[in-house]
Amino acid sequence: CTSHKRFDASASKTALDVAFADKPDKVVERGGDRDVVTITFGTGEIWGRCARDLICLGSVCTEGSFVQATYESPMPFGSFKFDGVLGLALPTMSQGNAFNLMERMGTSAALQRGLFSVFMSDSDAETSEITFGRVKKDHLASEVFWEDIARDSGLWEVRVRDIHVGGQPQGLCSSDCFAAVDTGTSALAGPPAVIASITQALGVERDC
Repeated sequence: CTSHKRFDASASKTALDVAFADKPDKVVERGGDRDVVTITFGTGEIWGRCARDLICLGSVCTEGSFVQATYESPMPFGSFKFDGVLGLALPTMSQGNAFNLMERMGTSAALQRGLFSVFMSDSDAETSEITFGRVKKDHLASEVFWEDIARDSGLWEVRVRDIHVGGQPQGLCSSDCFAAVDTGTSALAGPPAVIASITQALGVERDC
């Protein structure tokens, strides 16, 4: 943790220590007990204690709860330059609604619209960015089409009717198929049979 910038609660007039993750409005009493929360990622984990404060995106603020990390596993956090993780999954995956930034922003009507959009650049000429409250039309290659969340797993899961390669349907979803749209994952993962069919259709070599 010492290689990263750290949250200094004493520098905030509005920060409060939260006793329990499932009771985000209960502050820690003098000498009282506190939860230690463990959050696991695809690689690594953190431990920490809960707190509440104003959370701001530029000049837009809302009160919310978060986890102050007191331990980070060396792998992978030791090699990262960023100082924290801002989770944007659905409330089901959060410690509770008070810990979900978009839920808090929506409840307080702090944003123009209750959404965020992500632009991922594929060249050094443009910078990737995340926008809260609207979609930047100058980043669009086509009109936006909207898809309902298929099930409440906490992930942004949508129903997949089929997968096309070279414009041709592969018939891989005879029953319900679901896909999680996850900007924090840099690889495509799925059931072995589906992935094998896709890699064969794409002509991917086994040692790629």
